Amino acid sequence: AACTADKPTHDHVTELRVALSKLPPSAFRPFADRVALRSVAVTLAGGTNASAALAEAEAERFAAELVRDDDGPLVRAAAGVAALARLVLDTVTERHARLVRGSYSITEAEHVEKRLNAAHTRYLRSLATVAALRKAEGTERERAAKMEREAHAEPARRPLDLADFLPPPSAPVATPRQLPRHAGDSAPAPADVELVTG
Repeated sequence: AACTADKPTHDHVTELRVALSKLPPSAFRPFADRVALRSVAVTLAGGTNASAALAEAEAERFAAELVRDDDGPLVRAAAGVAALARLVLDTVTERHARLVRGSYSITEAEHVEKRLNAAHTRYLRSLATVAALRKAEGTERERAAKMEREAHAEPARRPLDLADFLPPPSAPVATPRQLPRHAGDSAPAPADVELVTG
């Protein structure tokens, strides 16, 4: 009813939220990044659709510049996070510049400085994450390629059978030796036993 109503009411919205909350998290993965990007863009734009669209496009462009053709899904996801961090940093930097040009109080200046430092730190860490994941993926690709080359270079081995564990026919046959008897053995030799009859 919430999706088909011409004018959704508060009850319709509540009904839709309850229905969505019952879905597993995997159902939202295909568009979770897009929703996050749109949410950040709208929040930073202050509710203006045009500004939100521009911010969204700028973040997508920056994420596309970070990604290489051979990057895997982890690096691409990290690039999306870095794009959001860049979007926040640009917005905070602009607000800081407007504050510096105008009149401001010490408390307000300290607040904006803290936000600017936090945005810088978050952005640099996101770039470091992209670089670390890209290096890890490159190492894994090299390891997989090396294993594949070694697998193709080795000759095919036949399965082992019982004959592989037996000595060759030309090997000398070891003759069993009689173990020497020692004093204190519990059982005497048969030749030493005296039979008494009668």
